[in-house]
Amino acid sequence: MNSRQLEHAVQVLLLCSLLLVSSLASAQWKFSRIETLSDEANRLKERGLFVSAYELYPEIMHQIRIHEGLFSEKQLPMLMEMAAWHVLRSELEEADLLLHRAEFYVGRSTNPLIHYRTLVVQRLTLPDEQHCFEIEKDKFFNPSMACDEQRYYRAESVIAATEIMIKVVEISDNRRADLTTLAGLAEYAAFCVYEVYGASRVDVSDVTFGTQTNIIFLTHTNQLQQKYRVEKWSRLQRRTLAQLENEFEQEV
Repeated sequence: MNSRQLEHAVQVLLLCSLLLVSSLASAQWKFSRIETLSDEANRLKERGLFVSAYELYPEIMHQIRIHEGLFSEKQLPMLMEMAAWHVLRSELEEADLLLHRAEFYVGRSTNPLIHYRTLVVQRLTLPDEQHCFEIEKDKFFNPSMACDEQRYYRAESVIAATEIMIKVVEISDNRRADLTTLAGLAEYAAFCVYEVYGASRVDVSDVTFGTQTNIIFLTHTNQLQQKYRVEKWSRLQRRTLAQLENEFEQEV
């Protein structure tokens, strides 16, 4: 090897070394940035400053998407934690959007089963406003718009949990238990749909809320019309119970 070739080889090695050092420094900064933000969020939560803590979560998830991948599963715990917090604050639209986003990420996971089960549980984190659900003769005692939203969110969440559970059953590693859970959720979905929808009054338009003689009603698209049929979920329950009986000779 002549001197010119040797000089060229040294330059290439030097460039590779610089690139390696730069890559290591970038990786160190990456983890340092995520850890610093996460630690700060935890400190804020310990002090009860949840609003300030959760304001950091979008930046943490942004860093995760950059360095771990757009659909990284590491975002899921933060999305679900924020959703539960919004439910506690009766910020139901925000909670619903976060859980839809989490389900989108789970659908792109290489091992979605455990995440789907966690999402089912999260979807059943529901508003605890009992006065909104008191009924006598198909009429709600509290017909306020705030309670309308509570009832609608519960129905939407239970329907979402049931639809996720259908996906769980399709890839289940514990089919009997999962079919039993699906049957129970389908029954609950039928109950919640009836509470929200009441008698069949269909007006095809965008989703709106309102009261009519203290009975909650929805106007909605054809797609929502199908979604809010009690029979749809009762039929799913019957079909699931039949599967249990056929597959496991289980009396239902």
